[in-house]
Amino acid sequence: MRDAFGGAFMLRIFLIFILIYILFTAIALNYAKAFKVKNLVISYLEDNEITNIENMTAISKQAMIDYFYKEIIGNLHYTHPQKLNCLEDEACLNFEDIGISIIQKVPTTTETNKRGVYYKVTTYFGFDIGFLRLLRAGNSSPDTSSDFGTWEISGETRLIVGE
Repeated sequence: MRDAFGGAFMLRIFLIFILIYILFTAIALNYAKAFKVKNLVISYLEDNEITNIENMTAISKQAMIDYFYKEIIGNLHYTHPQKLNCLEDEACLNFEDIGISIIQKVPTTTETNKRGVYYKVTTYFGFDIGFLRLLRAGNSSPDTSSDFGTWEISGETRLIVGE
Protein backbone atom coordinates (compact mmCIF):
# COMPACT_ATOMS: atom_id res chain seq x y z
CA MET A 1 0.00 0.00 0.00
CA ARG A 2 2.84 2.36 0.85
CA ASP A 3 4.41 1.92 -2.59
CA ALA A 4 1.11 2.69 -4.34
CA PHE A 5 0.63 5.85 -2.28
CA GLY A 6 4.20 6.99 -2.91
CA GLY A 7 3.91 6.36 -6.65
CA ALA A 8 0.65 8.32 -6.91
CA PHE A 9 2.12 11.17 -4.87
CA MET A 10 5.22 11.36 -7.07
CA LEU A 11 3.04 11.29 -10.18
CA ARG A 12 1.01 14.26 -8.90
CA ILE A 13 4.15 16.25 -8.10
CA PHE A 14 5.53 15.43 -11.54
CA LEU A 15 2.30 16.64 -13.21
CA ILE A 16 2.34 19.87 -11.19
CA PHE A 17 5.89 20.64 -12.31
CA ILE A 18 4.98 19.86 -15.93
CA LEU A 19 2.02 22.28 -15.71
CA ILE A 20 4.25 25.00 -14.23
CA TYR A 21 6.80 24.45 -17.00
CA ILE A 22 4.08 24.68 -19.69
CA LEU A 23 2.71 27.87 -18.11
CA PHE A 24 6.10 29.58 -18.09
CA THR A 25 6.80 28.44 -21.65
CA ALA A 26 3.46 29.80 -22.86
CA ILE A 27 4.06 33.15 -21.19
CA ALA A 28 7.59 33.36 -22.62
CA LEU A 29 6.36 32.62 -26.15
CA ASN A 30 3.59 35.23 -25.88
CA TYR A 31 6.12 37.75 -24.54
CA ALA A 32 8.44 37.11 -27.48
CA LYS A 33 5.61 37.52 -29.98
CA ALA A 34 4.42 40.80 -28.42
CA PHE A 35 8.00 42.09 -28.37
CA LYS A 36 8.42 41.22 -32.05
CA VAL A 37 5.16 43.03 -32.91
CA LYS A 38 6.30 46.12 -31.01
CA ASN A 39 9.58 46.14 -32.92
CA LEU A 40 7.74 45.66 -36.23
CA VAL A 41 5.52 48.69 -35.57
CA ILE A 42 8.50 50.82 -34.48
CA SER A 43 10.42 49.81 -37.61
CA TYR A 44 7.47 50.72 -39.82
CA LEU A 45 7.12 54.17 -38.22
CA GLU A 46 10.85 54.88 -38.50
CA ASP A 47 11.31 53.50 -42.03
CA ASN A 48 8.38 55.48 -43.42
CA GLU A 49 9.30 58.58 -41.38
CA ILE A 50 5.75 59.25 -40.24
CA THR A 51 5.84 62.65 -38.56
CA ASN A 52 2.17 63.11 -37.67
CA ILE A 53 -0.37 60.34 -37.25
CA GLU A 54 -3.30 62.74 -36.99
CA ASN A 55 -2.63 64.44 -40.34
CA MET A 56 -1.82 61.35 -42.39
CA THR A 57 -3.44 61.08 -45.78
CA ALA A 58 -6.12 58.45 -46.19
CA ILE A 59 -3.93 56.47 -48.57
CA SER A 60 -0.92 56.37 -46.23
CA LYS A 61 -3.11 55.53 -43.24
CA GLN A 62 -4.78 52.70 -45.16
CA ALA A 63 -1.37 51.44 -46.31
CA MET A 64 -0.20 51.36 -42.69
CA ILE A 65 -3.35 49.53 -41.56
CA ASP A 66 -3.04 47.01 -44.40
CA TYR A 67 0.62 46.41 -43.55
CA PHE A 68 -0.14 45.87 -39.88
CA TYR A 69 -2.98 43.46 -40.60
CA LYS A 70 -0.91 41.55 -43.15
CA GLU A 71 2.28 41.29 -41.09
CA ILE A 72 0.94 41.18 -37.55
CA ILE A 73 -2.23 39.13 -37.91
CA GLY A 74 -1.35 37.30 -41.10
CA ASN A 75 2.29 36.36 -40.56
CA LEU A 76 2.81 36.56 -36.78
CA HIS A 77 -0.75 35.51 -35.79
CA TYR A 78 -0.77 38.12 -33.03
CA THR A 79 -4.07 39.34 -31.65
CA HIS A 80 -4.66 40.48 -28.13
CA PRO A 81 -7.83 42.61 -28.16
CA GLN A 82 -7.54 45.34 -25.59
CA LYS A 83 -9.67 48.30 -24.54
CA LEU A 84 -7.38 51.28 -25.23
CA ASN A 85 -7.96 54.93 -24.37
CA CYS A 86 -6.13 58.08 -25.42
CA LEU A 87 -5.69 61.11 -23.26
CA GLU A 88 -7.26 64.31 -24.55
CA ASP A 89 -3.99 66.09 -25.26
CA GLU A 90 -2.32 63.13 -27.02
CA ALA A 91 -2.30 62.23 -30.68
CA CYS A 92 -2.75 58.49 -30.76
CA LEU A 93 -3.74 55.65 -33.01
CA ASN A 94 -5.23 52.53 -31.42
CA PHE A 95 -5.76 49.15 -32.97
CA GLU A 96 -8.05 47.70 -30.30
CA ASP A 97 -8.84 44.53 -32.25
CA ILE A 98 -5.13 43.71 -32.55
CA GLY A 99 -3.93 45.17 -29.23
CA ILE A 100 -1.54 47.91 -30.33
CA SER A 101 -1.41 51.51 -29.15
CA ILE A 102 0.68 54.20 -30.87
CA ILE A 103 1.02 57.53 -29.03
CA GLN A 104 2.73 60.50 -30.64
CA LYS A 105 5.08 62.37 -28.34
CA VAL A 106 6.25 65.88 -29.19
CA PRO A 107 9.52 66.92 -27.53
CA THR A 108 9.06 69.53 -24.83
CA THR A 109 10.75 72.90 -24.78
CA THR A 110 13.32 71.65 -22.25
CA GLU A 111 14.65 68.98 -24.62
CA THR A 112 17.57 69.89 -26.87
CA ASN A 113 16.13 68.64 -30.17
CA LYS A 114 12.66 70.10 -30.80
CA ARG A 115 12.41 69.57 -34.56
CA GLY A 116 10.79 66.14 -34.68
CA VAL A 117 8.46 63.71 -32.99
CA TYR A 118 8.75 60.25 -31.56
CA TYR A 119 6.20 57.56 -30.82
CA LYS A 120 5.50 55.31 -27.87
CA VAL A 121 4.29 51.89 -29.05
CA THR A 122 2.56 49.55 -26.62
CA THR A 123 1.64 45.91 -27.22
CA TYR A 124 0.03 43.47 -24.84
CA PHE A 125 0.49 39.82 -23.98
CA GLY A 126 -0.76 37.44 -21.38
CA PHE A 127 -2.72 34.35 -20.68
CA ASP A 128 -6.31 33.49 -19.94
CA ILE A 129 -7.05 30.46 -17.82
CA GLY A 130 -10.75 30.26 -17.06
CA PHE A 131 -10.26 28.27 -13.86
CA LEU A 132 -8.05 30.99 -12.32
CA ARG A 133 -10.56 33.64 -13.34
CA LEU A 134 -13.32 31.70 -11.56
CA LEU A 135 -11.19 31.36 -8.43
CA ARG A 136 -10.49 35.08 -8.40
CA ALA A 137 -14.14 35.94 -8.83
CA GLY A 138 -15.14 33.83 -5.83
CA ASN A 139 -18.84 33.07 -5.60
CA SER A 140 -19.91 35.90 -7.89
CA SER A 141 -20.04 35.62 -11.66
CA PRO A 142 -16.63 35.85 -13.36
CA ASP A 143 -15.56 39.24 -14.64
CA THR A 144 -14.64 38.83 -18.29
CA SER A 145 -13.63 42.46 -18.82
CA SER A 146 -10.72 42.58 -16.38
CA ASP A 147 -7.06 42.54 -17.29
CA PHE A 148 -6.26 39.39 -15.34
CA GLY A 149 -3.08 37.88 -16.71
CA THR A 150 -2.32 40.77 -19.08
CA TRP A 151 0.96 42.65 -19.31
CA GLU A 152 2.16 45.38 -21.63
CA ILE A 153 5.38 45.99 -23.49
CA SER A 154 6.24 49.58 -24.40
CA GLY A 155 8.96 51.02 -26.56
CA GLU A 156 9.78 54.30 -28.24
CA THR A 157 10.99 55.17 -31.69
CA ARG A 158 14.01 57.29 -32.39
CA LEU A 159 13.34 60.94 -33.07
CA ILE A 160 11.69 61.30 -36.48
CA VAL A 161 12.49 64.67 -38.02
CA GLY A 162 10.09 66.14 -40.56
CA GLU A 163 11.04 68.13 -43.62
